[in-house]
Amino acid sequence: MKLSLLLTSLILLSTTTFAAENEIIDTTKIYSINEITVHSYRSNIPLVDAPNKVEIISDNDIKTSGATNITDLIKKNVNADAVDMQGVTGGIDFRGFAPAGTGTNSYTRLLVDGIPMSTRNTAATSLLNLSSVEILKGPFSAIYGSGAMGGVINLITPQTKGRIKGGGNIGFGSYNTTSISAYAGGNITKKLDFDIYGEFYNQNKDYKTGGHNLLKMSEYDKEVMDPHSYSAIYKNSRYDKKSGGLRLGYDINDRWRINLSNDIYYTGRGRGNGGFWGIEDQTDKKIFRNAHHADVTGVMGNHTLKISPFFSFEKSDYDNSGMYGDTKSRYNYSTWGGIISDVFKFSSHSITFGIDNFSQKYVSQQWDSENARIAPFNPDYSNIQTGIFAEGNFAFLNNKLTSVIGLRYDNILFKTYNTPYLESTPDTKSYNTFNPNVALKYKITDKLSVRGSVGTAYLAPDAFKMTGDYIMWGTKYKGNPDLKAEQSLTYDFGVGFINDKRSLMADVTIFYTNHKNLIISEFVSEGSYMTYINANQANVGGLEYMLSADFGRMFDKDYSLELYASFTHIFRSDVNTPTGKTEREYVSRNTANFGISFLNRKFSARINGRYIGSKLERNFVCVYDSQGQRVPFISPEGFEVRPALVNDEKINTPNFMVFDISASYNILEWMQLSVKLNNVLDENYFERDSYYMPGRNFAVQLGFKF
Repeated sequence: MKLSLLLTSLILLSTTTFAAENEIIDTTKIYSINEITVHSYRSNIPLVDAPNKVEIISDNDIKTSGATNITDLIKKNVNADAVDMQGVTGGIDFRGFAPAGTGTNSYTRLLVDGIPMSTRNTAATSLLNLSSVEILKGPFSAIYGSGAMGGVINLITPQTKGRIKGGGNIGFGSYNTTSISAYAGGNITKKLDFDIYGEFYNQNKDYKTGGHNLLKMSEYDKEVMDPHSYSAIYKNSRYDKKSGGLRLGYDINDRWRINLSNDIYYTGRGRGNGGFWGIEDQTDKKIFRNAHHADVTGVMGNHTLKISPFFSFEKSDYDNSGMYGDTKSRYNYSTWGGIISDVFKFSSHSITFGIDNFSQKYVSQQWDSENARIAPFNPDYSNIQTGIFAEGNFAFLNNKLTSVIGLRYDNILFKTYNTPYLESTPDTKSYNTFNPNVALKYKITDKLSVRGSVGTAYLAPDAFKMTGDYIMWGTKYKGNPDLKAEQSLTYDFGVGFINDKRSLMADVTIFYTNHKNLIISEFVSEGSYMTYINANQANVGGLEYMLSADFGRMFDKDYSLELYASFTHIFRSDVNTPTGKTEREYVSRNTANFGISFLNRKFSARINGRYIGSKLERNFVCVYDSQGQRVPFISPEGFEVRPALVNDEKINTPNFMVFDISASYNILEWMQLSVKLNNVLDENYFERDSYYMPGRNFAVQLGFKF
């Protein structure tokens, strides 16, 4: 029945798209690959010349994906290890670098127009003010410093010029969800232009989990899923978000320009149940974020100068209640810094020199059930990264051979501070690192090319792991001044094919990463304290495949009808621990993204499928008795959860396959109706153990533009 429903949907979509051909009045804009520019390098280069693996999520992909945040958007368009957890928490990583156990980002650098993103939580984001998203896979610490080990995600925002235009949307959907948004942009005067947007989104009811599984489930898989999780209400899964922003651009003259932008995000009710079973504390989360940045750019002969200061502040408040007592927590995350760069162009080459600073400060507070201040989980601290970088983009042999060579030297200053209600000793420590990257691409013909890259990357530890000491809940912690940053060395090689019309594309990439100096905590018995050490080394190897065929472009039609598929297979993923070699946790060995899409002037539709492969995870679905023995958790309804797996410290999660359908129709030139059906087969699945995702749900949206 499930397969029949899927096949029927595919047939209906294909029938609709071909029938729509006779109704076409205007031509859909088809962009040549030579017109697409990659902004994620220090100097913009055409996509056709990019020597690294680059994937671009277009404006149309954003609108038709049915996604509600950055995590959701990327996992529906790109092969990634994505975690979208209930409670407005999410993260994304690539190529075997999994998101942290808490779901936030660790090994992928998040950017907005090349500026560090003001959050680590990609679920607490808006999609309204985006023109595209660029994803570069591989090591990019030579460009962006700490954290760019698995790749870079760069959100590109619009800079609208010319006649003022805009639009808005109003929608409703499952779980009593309502949404309202509006945007506008253009020139106020000949020199002054702007973009403005606002969004309100409210899911008023707790969502329901899926009721079925498309793929065959073993008895072990059924025990991991637990039969009580199907078609069940996920308590405390309601949330809302509000966001808005304003950009002002001013052309000082024909050579100099300034852009000022401010973005605000607010979640007033991000409910969390501590997993589906409520084993951890339930939370009511409020998030407020305010981000500012400016760009001053100027052209002087062959030089393009750019100065980009930025500042942001994010506050997260938690009301926690559960088996560990009632507490309140507040986490303040501030970022500030800037980038100064000079792009020097000569002949078909360019060299960029620059200096940047990315400073982060974390301040945390905690209160008990009587609203009295108690010690937070760690001392207040700062990580201050200052880097000097150079990037060369070179083209030889009549542009057949292109290359990007990056060099970067970083100094990271780690600071811990006196923290109220926490016995702590402040201290300061610095760390220096040098990271190179070389990427080459050779066009064998106009259609066939090969590329390869090698580079290093690093992830700086949080300051309290390197310096200072503190006592938390009776346990003493000491920073390790000899602690090294996590480091990686990655090689990749790829072969790509693209025809003249960009109607047929194929790509195969093989990559291998040696990841050393993984950081773990360790108890030192001689001094009776906890500290952090570099203990582990990991190896990750994988293959990435991509194929797409656009039959509209292929036969010079006035529409796009595309079949696409991408697949990532991790053939090696192991960690050398003090007790031996083991499989790396939270990494899906196989992921896939595939589907069919159609686009013309009046109608667009898309069916997208995602395959999420099995991964190894810690088994937290249990509790400990008074003797310290693991025993099954007893749910509020009175049944034992996963009793057969209570003694397993780790579990292998089942494989899942999820399908989404979306369609939109231009009723009038200024009015559009959109329908989105997520998880159409009502799959019951999770992306982090016990955080079950929503089952089948829909959204209907009426949009207008002027």
